[in-house]
Parts: sequence; C-alpha cells; structure tokens
Amino acid sequence: MAFWKNDLIKINGYNQNITGWGKEDTELIVRLYNNGIKRKNLKFGGIQYHIYHPENSRKYLESNIKMLEYAIEQKSTWCENGIVAST
Repeated sequence: MAFWKNDLIKINGYNQNITGWGKEDTELIVRLYNNGIKRKNLKFGGIQYHIYHPENSRKYLESNIKMLEYAIEQKSTWCENGIVAST
C-alpha cells in the first residue's frame, strides 16, 4: 500500500488508538475513501518490499474491529489521535 503524503495528512494518518495486530490499514483506507481518495492498482507496475518484523499481539483485535466498524458507520474522514494528536 502506498499513498500521497498530502492525502495521509488530510485524514490525520494512522489511528494511534489501534494497538497490536489488526485493522489499522483497513481503518486508514476507510477514511481515505470517505475523503474521496480513489484507489489505483499498480499490477506489475511497481516493486513491493515487506520488511520482516515480529507479529504483534492479537490481544486487542476485538477493540480494533470496533474502531473500524465505527469509522465505517460514521463515515469518518479524520481520526483524533493520528499525526496530530488531540489535546
């Protein structure tokens, strides 16, 4: 997955309330779509790398799913705890 920096700033980046393994990318994509940002496929048009890292705990997966569902239901375009944390 890749995105333009300006598009990431528009949605306040990754939701830092999502912890451990699961749903952080999907929740981010929901907010991008809700901001009118369209997907482009680069099949055979780019090189992809994945940096190995230990898998995070799935302890908070259920709460992560609830945050994703909230973003979908509310048509969220911004997260409060992202690049700019709310005070």
